[in-house]
Amino acid sequence: MTRQDKPTYQLFALPPGDSSASGVSVGEADTLEAAADVLEGVLKPGETGVAVRPGQDRPEAVWVRTARGLRRGKVSAPVQEPKAETDGHIDLSDAYEAQYHVTVLAEELPRLRERIDALRAQANDAHADLAKVYRTDAADLAAVADACDAGHYLAAARHVDALDTAVRNELGQRLYDAIRALAADQEPVGIDEQVLFDALKDNLSPRAVAAVVAYLQPANTNNPEVNRQLRWLSDRLTELVGGSEQLDRLTDELGL
Repeated sequence: MTRQDKPTYQLFALPPGDSSASGVSVGEADTLEAAADVLEGVLKPGETGVAVRPGQDRPEAVWVRTARGLRRGKVSAPVQEPKAETDGHIDLSDAYEAQYHVTVLAEELPRLRERIDALRAQANDAHADLAKVYRTDAADLAAVADACDAGHYLAAARHVDALDTAVRNELGQRLYDAIRALAADQEPVGIDEQVLFDALKDNLSPRAVAAVVAYLQPANTNNPEVNRQLRWLSDRLTELVGGSEQLDRLTDELGL
């Protein structure tokens, strides 16, 4: 595909929380990856950026700028083929939905971190068996918080799924719902994940998978979307070998 054949996205910046705003045009991009790069440079904290294809009446992709960087939000409805003519109105409900969920994370994650610190303090004062329980609960909740901070919402949702009910309740309903909503946009599409990982298990030993992850984890490019995809693959491969502790053991054995 040549450059002129690629769809062009119109990019808009939206102020925090004002769903009546139509947005300010901040440029164009040929791809969503390029759109993320442009928005990374122009959005202020709390602002939302959208990429809209000409002729569409809703965004194809949404990002929210937080203190920790640009976060991809959820587009709730599939984007249809461009229309020959539109009335010029763009439905921005997805943009403000994404903004709301990222705002919830910003409000609720500090509270979760405080609870994690409290559990670790309780572990220091408890007898051995109970201390182990507190430390395990703190580590499990920290895995959720760390994934959210890194923008790995799908990984965070999977960590939540693995929690005991009592520990999951520590998240609170608002944080739980926000993680679920943001994770929905990171679900892999166009691939049967189980078939892929069954093939990896059949052809790669756990040590080989661990070696791949060891080289993937520090990988960093100048493209935020590529970095997110690499982190997704690293997280899935870590799960494949049995989790982070098993990964650490295997990489130690390999001298990595």
